[in-house]
Amino acid sequence: MAALIWYDECFLRYSNKIMFSTMERDPNYTLWNTQNVAVHADFNRILVDTIGTAVYQAANMPAGVKKFAATKANYTMQDMLYVLVQCTPDLSSNDCHQCLLAAYSGLQICCNEKRGGRILFPSCIVNFEMYLNYNETYVEEAAALAPSPVPQGGKGSSKKTWIIIGATLSTIVGVLLFSSFAYTMWRRKKRESQNSQVIQLLDLEGDDYSTEIIYGEVKSQDSPLIRLDIVLKATNQFSNENKLGQGGFGPVYKTCDFYAVGFKKKKEEGYAFIDDGD
Repeated sequence: MAALIWYDECFLRYSNKIMFSTMERDPNYTLWNTQNVAVHADFNRILVDTIGTAVYQAANMPAGVKKFAATKANYTMQDMLYVLVQCTPDLSSNDCHQCLLAAYSGLQICCNEKRGGRILFPSCIVNFEMYLNYNETYVEEAAALAPSPVPQGGKGSSKKTWIIIGATLSTIVGVLLFSSFAYTMWRRKKRESQNSQVIQLLDLEGDDYSTEIIYGEVKSQDSPLIRLDIVLKATNQFSNENKLGQGGFGPVYKTCDFYAVGFKKKKEEGYAFIDDGD
């Protein structure tokens, strides 16, 4: 059981079911002016823009303010188009927006190029006329609370979009360059650390031999001598776990810094011979 009655200034509704905070479009009522507009050019475009602005303002009114908006636009030098839209105050912004869009879709079917028309839903109304159809004093007060309409795309918005894209790309390039620099410095420090460990291993405390470091490798002009205690420590007492294989002059062991060194089995006065650093 339910009933509705609409007036220009108000409407009355009752029902035996819950009707608050629920968007409803049925039952509905449609009215239109039987006369057509005299000049058709651009009328539909002006009507769409004017209703669109009103729908946006009504649906986005601040909390506690009636979801109501009225707009107007010059149709010709003599004629003015007036638009009125409103939702019941219990609707959410999204429900109000959907209700008004549905009502406007109905107007496009019934009232194309008509001098006036209105769709009455239980939850909202949309009305356009070629005469003033609302209280201008109240509308001016409500307009101060209405949100600004969404700006149309153009050169300004296009320029802003390119600025955002440029800033984003600059940030990405900066991060990539910094990451590349940090990785290069890490590799360089790691290589220098490995070279330092190799030099410490081959340090004979003053024994005369020539050593050259080229791109992270140690090369000696002659097979140098290393004290036996250093060799034992570096190869973990010649353990099988550190043995990599057999070379031309003897076994090849992995040292503490993973530097492969081949040793001759011959030992003289506590020293061992290095065959090759490769």
